Amino acid sequence: MLREIGFGIGLVVLLVLGTAFPVGAAEVDGKVLLGIDVLLRDYLHLVQGKRVGLVTHAAAVDSQLRNTADVLHAHPEVDLRALFAPEHGIRGSEAHGVHIATYTDPITGIPVYSLYGSNRKPTPESLRDLDVLLVDLQGVGSYWYTYKFTMSYVLEAAIEADLPVVILDRPNPLGGAIVEGPVMSPYSLWRHPIALRHGMTYGELALMWNAEHFDGKADLTVVPMDGWRRDMLWSDTGLQWVLPSPNIPTAETALLYAGTALFENTNLSVGRGTTLPFHWLGGAGIRAEDVAAELNRRELPGVAFRPAYFKPLADKLAGVEVGGVQIHVLDPHNYRSVEVALHVADAFRRVAGSRFAWNSGGPSRTYVMAGVPIDMILDTYEPELSQWMAVREKYLIYE
Repeated sequence: MLREIGFGIGLVVLLVLGTAFPVGAAEVDGKVLLGIDVLLRDYLHLVQGKRVGLVTHAAAVDSQLRNTADVLHAHPEVDLRALFAPEHGIRGSEAHGVHIATYTDPITGIPVYSLYGSNRKPTPESLRDLDVLLVDLQGVGSYWYTYKFTMSYVLEAAIEADLPVVILDRPNPLGGAIVEGPVMSPYSLWRHPIALRHGMTYGELALMWNAEHFDGKADLTVVPMDGWRRDMLWSDTGLQWVLPSPNIPTAETALLYAGTALFENTNLSVGRGTTLPFHWLGGAGIRAEDVAAELNRRELPGVAFRPAYFKPLADKLAGVEVGGVQIHVLDPHNYRSVEVALHVADAFRRVAGSRFAWNSGGPSRTYVMAGVPIDMILDTYEPELSQWMAVREKYLIYE
């Protein structure tokens, strides 16, 4: 659907097969204003007099740290009828990979329909009494998270139900300037090809997927943020971080996770079951000092490595003392999540030998385990990454 909308503030962004409203300047205490803030300030007409469904979770708060579901439920001009829960649930209490059931939210008394269980997308029955679907989800800037693909299922269901969708946009905590490959192939829940560190907001992803994968069939509107720029990391936004899942406690964790989640497919602990998930990496019988020395010798930009011994309380290697490294980000604007992770994998391969095993994965695993230089591995990503970025460019809202 193509609609031209201008309300006289800032720059009107017109995008084929979707609508993004004007992007202006933040006005509250120097903070970036989130999509939920802008909706209530400027575009309440999108939900006034309509029966509203909301796809959201615990990390979806406004710039004053009020949960979106609670804000909309309390608003006198909003008729919030249904909530839809992605992985980890509406209030964020469930562990990763745990399927959730449909239930009633004890805070609002509104039914919560699970999108991470037997159903991946809203059922026709759950949408039958709604006039509009809002999506307010905080991502972490990398391929791994399921939330963006839940958004894709929501778009598909909305097309089938002839229901408009409004995306309340949020920052990419890794910024929108740095993009790293490889381009990951779709499979199962992960439905669309996307760069591992993609540099897009969920609003931008929704516009891209609607046009490129759903032939523009969704009646889609993106309410953008005010004051967000592509060069902003989370620490530049003036916003407080609310963990979007139990193992991403800080925005810096999200920056590391874009790379260190690769180690989920190895025999190393990624720090789950510790206070520093995805900051600590280690394995049984590995000498931490040797791994750290090998990595620091490479003088990678924006990062330093400290020898670390730790004992996870849960997950992989629970109760076992392991040796490895803690990754310390010195310059987040120059930190390359994927490149660093590949160097870390190569260092463990060199130092640990047979004590390091990469159990599954694509070409990156094959190259690293064969000792291919990291620069050469990065070069193999470029052709497909360049093609994907040419498509991506058409759907970017922010400068």
